[in-house]
Amino acid sequence: MSVAEKSKSYRAVIQECIEALGKEHNPSAQHQQLLDVVTEGHKILWFCEALYFVDESKDSALSLLRDWLRVHDDGVDQAVQSYLDGGDDTQFWQVVSRLAAIGRRDDATELVQTRIQNVDSRAMGAAALGDASSSEPIYVAEAALLDAPPDTAEARLDGQFRVWQEECIATLEALEVKSGDDHLGLLLGVLGGQPSALQKSCRSWEELFVAGYLYTRLGGDPADRRKRSFEIASAFQPTHKALLALADSNPPEAIVVLARPGEYFYSAHLADLFSRAGKLDLYMVPANDQKSLRDYFVSEYALSLETLRGTVQLSADYLLSCGSRGEEILTDILCRMETQSAADPAVEKVFALSKRLSPKHSEVVVRKICTRLASNCAAIGNSAGATYWFTRANDAERAVAQAEASLTSAEIGGCHSAGAEALDRTAEAISVCDNAQIQEKLDYLRMYSELQASLINADEESSAARDAASSASALLGANGGLPEAHWGVVVYDCASILLPSAEASAEAKLIGIGKDETYSLLKALETVSASTGAHRDSLLEGLRQRNITADPEQLLSTVRLKLMRNLALCILSEN
Repeated sequence: MSVAEKSKSYRAVIQECIEALGKEHNPSAQHQQLLDVVTEGHKILWFCEALYFVDESKDSALSLLRDWLRVHDDGVDQAVQSYLDGGDDTQFWQVVSRLAAIGRRDDATELVQTRIQNVDSRAMGAAALGDASSSEPIYVAEAALLDAPPDTAEARLDGQFRVWQEECIATLEALEVKSGDDHLGLLLGVLGGQPSALQKSCRSWEELFVAGYLYTRLGGDPADRRKRSFEIASAFQPTHKALLALADSNPPEAIVVLARPGEYFYSAHLADLFSRAGKLDLYMVPANDQKSLRDYFVSEYALSLETLRGTVQLSADYLLSCGSRGEEILTDILCRMETQSAADPAVEKVFALSKRLSPKHSEVVVRKICTRLASNCAAIGNSAGATYWFTRANDAERAVAQAEASLTSAEIGGCHSAGAEALDRTAEAISVCDNAQIQEKLDYLRMYSELQASLINADEESSAARDAASSASALLGANGGLPEAHWGVVVYDCASILLPSAEASAEAKLIGIGKDETYSLLKALETVSASTGAHRDSLLEGLRQRNITADPEQLLSTVRLKLMRNLALCILSEN
């Protein structure tokens, strides 16, 4: 899409807003203020499009300026209506000259011809433009207007327009009506492009600038025409400083003037259009951060959208067009978004948008959001959720801490406890995280969870006892993968579930675990029993939860005796 097409699309959207706002029958002061701001923005954007974005070799620039003035300055239409309602001869000539000055020569011609129809039949009739000395002024005016070439860029480029203007000036000189009080002379001066005549005919800065642009007798260079028109229009005060800056070939100044605190829509979009047109390359923000004017205002506009619901995607589109600074701002916005739980739809939206960032900034967003979700899970005792989100945040230390808390809960509660179920969820959560390093570090959770499942199965089906014992013994020892702090509870569970009691029958003894497995469990128990500090405290707490009526130290002795008894039975069975 070309710059001109993009500008036109912006104008179309703003026009829809104007029409929607204009439907309010009893607008409040705030509503009217909003309508004024939107209308003002539409006016300035249209002005820019006509002066800077369209192809000067085509007719669009001229027609855009005429249409722009017709829509945004209805003073001349009011003057026409006032004359039609009963104006005099002086008012007629003023209106005709004013219409001609702003490029509405067809309307001026229609007004002249309507008046001719009412002229006394003794009038001499229409005369050629060069034979005006014996004609009535009204007929000279008609001839001058009708002789004008088509108001096209081609007519201006090939000299037709200049020849016609010279004929108007020659007629003016021949009639010797150079006085400013002469109505026909004023009209011919307007058509000939005389600055003084244009200034006398127009009633506002906008009208005079357009008149200067349409009738200037300079070459076709847009900058020269703007400069000349700007000089001519200086007889009036512009209604907006941004218009003055644009007319003075200073787009950056116009962009800055348009900016309001919290409202950067027009500054952002004008800066974007001028940047696309290659007219802002050398302009920086008036600060030392070396940020382009375009990126500054586009990013400020994107920031202003943050307070509006449902605009984060739009804000991201703007910011991602602003280079590294835009990425930094978008990163901050995404990190600030309200994401309290994994069920919040905003979570997936944030993650999806973070993928559009560079790896560096994407990692910052993911870590921030995941850490927040993990902390919220931890606050409500959801160790599985906390472990999952800390793992996604690549926070190994806190992921391990949550995993350990989950495992401790399972140890204390036993195989059939809620803690065991929570451990299963934690192990599953880790397995679906795309973080191989933390997955490997916490793989023992999976091992412990699987062991618990095998012990439950063995408790319900005695034939599975040997498999459970084998799994348990494989976890114990230097190469088993299960941290030493958790050995004691594993041994206790195995001894409690898998080993027959002293009162069991001889047949029951046959389902006990083998010598090697028993020896591994006994060795692990002795290793932990000899330890001190947190390892032993964890072991004793687990035992205390399993049998609240017994002394933990006594339970240790009981487990040790069961293992030693089973080991002895295994040795005897071999001999």
